[in-house]
Amino acid sequence: MPRIPVAWSRRCTAASAFTLAGLAVLALAGPAAARPTTSPRTDVGCFQDSCLGKDPQAMGCDTDAVTGAWTWTRFGALVELRWSNACQAAWGKISHARPGDWVGVGGPGKTSATWTIQDGYTYGWTNMVRDMSYVDKAYACGFRTALNSACTDSY
Repeated sequence: MPRIPVAWSRRCTAASAFTLAGLAVLALAGPAAARPTTSPRTDVGCFQDSCLGKDPQAMGCDTDAVTGAWTWTRFGALVELRWSNACQAAWGKISHARPGDWVGVGGPGKTSATWTIQDGYTYGWTNMVRDMSYVDKAYACGFRTALNSACTDSY
C-alpha cells in the first residue's frame, strides 16, 4: 500500500477541520441567517428601493454582504455578485482588473448599474440595485470589451 506524504496528509486534515468548522457555524446560525430582513435596520443607510443607485460601502451595506455568485473572466478578473440582507440590495464587484475594465449588475426587471475601473486601481464595484429576496435573479458581468466579457450565474 503506498504511503501518503505527510505534507499532503496535514493539508487534508487542515481542510477537513476548516470544512467542519464552517458546517458548525452554519448549523448554529440556522435557517434564520438565510431569511431576508423584512424591516430596515438602523445600522445601514438605506433599505430596498432607497438603495437604488447608492454606493454599498458608503451606505454600510457591505458589512453583512455575501458573494452570491462569482466567475473569472478570460482576461483574469474576478467578477462577484454581492448581496446585503440588511439593505436588501445587490451590486457587482470586480477585482484583478485594469483601468478601463468595467463591471455591471442587473437582472430581469431591475435597473442596471455599471462602474469603470479608474487609473491606479485594480478593483471596483457598481452602485446598488434593489434585490429584496436574494432570489430575484440578479447577475453581475465583467467587461474588457463588449466581446470579452463574463457574467455570473443568477443566485
